[in-house]
Amino acid sequence: MQFLPILSIFLFLIIKYAGKEIWQKLVYQSPLRKKLIPLQEREEVQDYLKNITYYTNLSPAGKEKFVDRLFVFMLNKEFIGRTIDVTEEMRVQISASAIQLTFGLGYYKLESLETIVIHPDIFQLSQRSPEYKGATSGHYMHLSWKSFQEGYQISDDNLNLGLHEMTHALKLTLYLGNRFDVVFAGRMEYWEELLREKYELLRTKPNFLRSYSKTNTEEFFAVCVEAFFESPEKFRQELPEIYQALVFLLNQDIRNKMRDYEIAEGYFTGNSYNIPQPTDVKTSYKYSNSHWSVNLMLFGCCCFLPTIVASYARFMAPVQIYFLMAAFLGTIGLLQKRYFFERKIFSGTYFFLYAYFGFGVSAVTILLWLNFFIPLSKTYEAKFSVKYSNGYRIFTDTAKQRDYSLEHELFNNAHLFDVNNAGAGHYLVFKYHYGILGIKKVDNYYFTDNE
Repeated sequence: MQFLPILSIFLFLIIKYAGKEIWQKLVYQSPLRKKLIPLQEREEVQDYLKNITYYTNLSPAGKEKFVDRLFVFMLNKEFIGRTIDVTEEMRVQISASAIQLTFGLGYYKLESLETIVIHPDIFQLSQRSPEYKGATSGHYMHLSWKSFQEGYQISDDNLNLGLHEMTHALKLTLYLGNRFDVVFAGRMEYWEELLREKYELLRTKPNFLRSYSKTNTEEFFAVCVEAFFESPEKFRQELPEIYQALVFLLNQDIRNKMRDYEIAEGYFTGNSYNIPQPTDVKTSYKYSNSHWSVNLMLFGCCCFLPTIVASYARFMAPVQIYFLMAAFLGTIGLLQKRYFFERKIFSGTYFFLYAYFGFGVSAVTILLWLNFFIPLSKTYEAKFSVKYSNGYRIFTDTAKQRDYSLEHELFNNAHLFDVNNAGAGHYLVFKYHYGILGIKKVDNYYFTDNE
């Protein structure tokens, strides 16, 4: 069991970071990517991007990052044409609008968005629905290809259907996605607080944003993003606080073309709008699913059963006691309800899963490790005389003159030794001590003829 904590933690880390995410990193963020993505295909994609100003302003390294992300995004989405054939140009340019929007973020795949439906022109979602140029809800996005193209034909008219709909999809990842960018999630509350203070005033006061921004706060956000990318200088002059808040939220400065739109160090120092330094922002759990409690549940699920197996071989206690301990501590974990609910970290069933399969089993796992490694008593010896009856050994406690077979606590774990073949001798000696939980731990045992 000496190596069990290390092995358990290693298993925990493998499970936490394994799967599709690691595969994509190996494929698309390593030298292998150039072998797996043919050079000709990369060149074709770059040709489709030549009319997107955002991409053409990037450095060679920035363009490579952009294209790498674009391939990952395309592979994770289903593109469907309605009365139109989906071309590679459509897939590339629509995906590029998502990569442009999320270029400053760590997670860019918008995993809650699963299907992009392309229409040749304006469309209806049902016979009685109004006509749309774009619509995003749930896991679907609908786009008019004609309107999408028009969005990139004039680069400073603050009309860009791709960016507009991808903004809705980005926000939806906070409600529907299992994976989303924690930077964006953590800063979204700041943006929402700003809108609570400013939105009503902006609705009634004329400004350079198009009138559609007055529909609601979600449309305001999408319209602001369009203007942020297409008219950054004018946006900064007309609505400087909103502009700076978007720099903060999207983690990119669209005016910094020389350095791939990075936010310069100290950008927010001494600003007059009280926008915090990004490094000073505390993690918000209103939307985020990256709370430590998730890792605690994963840790418990990975480490609890291996620890029970190892404990069975060394501890003098029935296995059932460990599960009862986990249930008891899990019930105590329910007392954390107020902390979790006030911070909107978990709710309902998920909180109960955390309490029992996170807090409870993790606490028992750690306590069993401590019981193994921290002795709280001197080493004791228990000596048993060995007799044979019908081919089996009978152990007699020499101190209490009582006979035991395998039901004694010392023999609960029969696989500690081979009853019939493990050594020879008239006496069996156990050496054990009490651990921090008060559970006896066998240090050693041996057969001997010495009285």
